[in-house]
Amino acid sequence: MAKQKTVEIKILSPNNGQVFKLGTAPIETDPILLKANVFQDGVDITNTVEINWDLRLSYQATHKVYQTKVKTSGNLVKVKFQTGGILRIRAGVVVDKREHSTRIKTNIVGTNPSKAQLDSLINDDQIKAIAWQESTWRQFDDNGNPLIPIVKSGEKKPSMRGLFQISEWWWAEERTPLLLKDFNRMAWQWDYNLQTAKLILEYYRNRVQKNFPSESPQKQQDWTLKAYKLGPSTFAAKEDPKDFWYVVNIRNFMKDKPWLK
Repeated sequence: MAKQKTVEIKILSPNNGQVFKLGTAPIETDPILLKANVFQDGVDITNTVEINWDLRLSYQATHKVYQTKVKTSGNLVKVKFQTGGILRIRAGVVVDKREHSTRIKTNIVGTNPSKAQLDSLINDDQIKAIAWQESTWRQFDDNGNPLIPIVKSGEKKPSMRGLFQISEWWWAEERTPLLLKDFNRMAWQWDYNLQTAKLILEYYRNRVQKNFPSESPQKQQDWTLKAYKLGPSTFAAKEDPKDFWYVVNIRNFMKDKPWLK
């Protein structure tokens, strides 16, 4: 019986453990080059076989694992991603009717937009103040992961993420009224996070106008801010929203504009 030949695949690009960064405008990675060499009994046969690539980008949130899958073939292939997480890359070939493969793992992390970017895009001081309260204008932490609240030891892992600390537990659910429900994008794309926050404010503003039609615009705005923080349970409460700590903070930030300092 003839000895079976040994097939080896070496992924040359990217490197195992390599870290890629999302840009801020556009929010995507630079092209990631996929390159490999294939050897049969030590002889380079790369140009005689087709290399198939299977890429899976996974992000573990609080309630769900979000995945982006890409399949492509060839050598010197370039791909881009618009969200982050752990990127698992598999290169496979078929030689003599047998499949062979190898795998590596890389990471994609986020990059915070500059204050100038945010200031130019957000033209409303109330929204600027909410973003400052929620994240001090950050989508990501120092490691490039979607920003989450600081929790005490023993507390449950929070589901809020990013610039406006939008909750996966609530807003990504089908039952909620928002048109934007892609929490993977909310976590990794600061502009999508911003768009979602605006829709949430609009949603609560409309509810406030229905529940408190005779209130002054100032008071309606206070109710909207309180609802943004506490959710629908706000409307069952009787306390004046102007004294609620979150509303007070937002008002002070709108006045002081700490993002300019």
